[in-house]
Amino acid sequence: GQHQQLWLGSLLVARERPMDAIATTVPSVPPPLPITQNPYHERRGKSLGKLFTQLIVIAFFLWLSCYLLSRSWSSTEFETTKQLGDMKRKAAFDAAKMMFAVEQNAVTFPSRGANKGLLKRRKNPFLPNDLTLSSSSVRDPLVDPHSYNEKLPERSGFVVLGMHRSGTSMLSGLLVKGAKYNVGGPLIGANYDNEKGFFERVDVVLQNDEFFSTQGMDWSANVINYDYQKALDDKSSGKITFKEGTKALAFLGDESNTPWLQKDPRMCITLRTWLKILPVEPAVVFTYRHPLEVAKSLMKRHDGIESTEHGLRMWIVYNMRAVQNSNGLCRVFSSNERVYADPHGEANRIVRQLTEKCKVPSPPGIITRELVNSFIDPNLVHNKKKEEGSILKTFASDCIAYDYPKDPNKPQSHETETSMYLKAMKVYCAFKTGEAYQPDYEWPTW
Repeated sequence: GQHQQLWLGSLLVARERPMDAIATTVPSVPPPLPITQNPYHERRGKSLGKLFTQLIVIAFFLWLSCYLLSRSWSSTEFETTKQLGDMKRKAAFDAAKMMFAVEQNAVTFPSRGANKGLLKRRKNPFLPNDLTLSSSSVRDPLVDPHSYNEKLPERSGFVVLGMHRSGTSMLSGLLVKGAKYNVGGPLIGANYDNEKGFFERVDVVLQNDEFFSTQGMDWSANVINYDYQKALDDKSSGKITFKEGTKALAFLGDESNTPWLQKDPRMCITLRTWLKILPVEPAVVFTYRHPLEVAKSLMKRHDGIESTEHGLRMWIVYNMRAVQNSNGLCRVFSSNERVYADPHGEANRIVRQLTEKCKVPSPPGIITRELVNSFIDPNLVHNKKKEEGSILKTFASDCIAYDYPKDPNKPQSHETETSMYLKAMKVYCAFKTGEAYQPDYEWPTW
């Protein structure tokens, strides 16, 4: 009965809606699965993805191995090159020291029983132990044995170091106007106490003043306590803006400005800070003047210098720091006295030393006698010391400290002023003999 009812229902449906009857009687075929749901394609995709991932991992580890291996090779090569370079520099350095000592008759080789007339063995790390110091040794104070190296790297310029009022402006003027060393600008203008100009860059002077001010000092007070590392830390932390210094570095780091000259007496104090910042190592020209002349000149021109003792103390500190901070650099020594005695010859000697010894590129100009005569005016020599009065003390090489008139209104300071004057004169005489340029020189204390 149920089968008959279904069959009759189908007939009725077929008569009323033929297509529905076909759909109910013909079994439906399921549609094909999408490619993303196909098990075959899914397995194949997973295999390709896994293979691709494995290739990426293998490539990464190959790159990492090559990178680490190259770093290891470069590090080993660098250390080996550095060690060989250090050995070569030390060998050349030691050979230069011995050559200098022998040329200056500063050493003699001991022979059988030849101890007579010889002093004790010289305690100098730059000379072998089998060399002894001769009692007749004389050193040239204008030659720096601690920078004597014929294979020094080429330098793009040099710094003029010297205490304020010590003739650094006159010497720099000869080198800039005559030899045409590049000093750039803007420069501090000439005034009544320096009518030919200072040849000092404004940005460098302002930057040195910023170094001083952040440590509670200025150019005339407390500079002996300047900490070059603290200045670098203050620059890194932003306490020092270094705005002006950036301008100076842009000039000094530009190869088109070679050979350049940089001069500011404050550099005697701040040099080690600049050495960490400058793009290249500079050479140094150092000059000095009689301490009493400097002290008297400072008292006349600066209200902050109220006593001769203050000026003498500054003279010691600036010159001491100039020599200490430049130790190890290629240096050329001069003095205000030598420049005035023969400005043409002395200026040209300095140029030759900078070029031949310190490898500073040759300047484009020539210092002529006409230029010297037009630039140096004997009438502009201020506060020339007069050697008069009683002799207070005689130092080496007949370098004499004469007594001088003191301030009658300050009799209580005469003793301390004289003591400071003798300390300064000891250094002055050591400059003349070259002793003060030795690394083991004992500087005055107070």
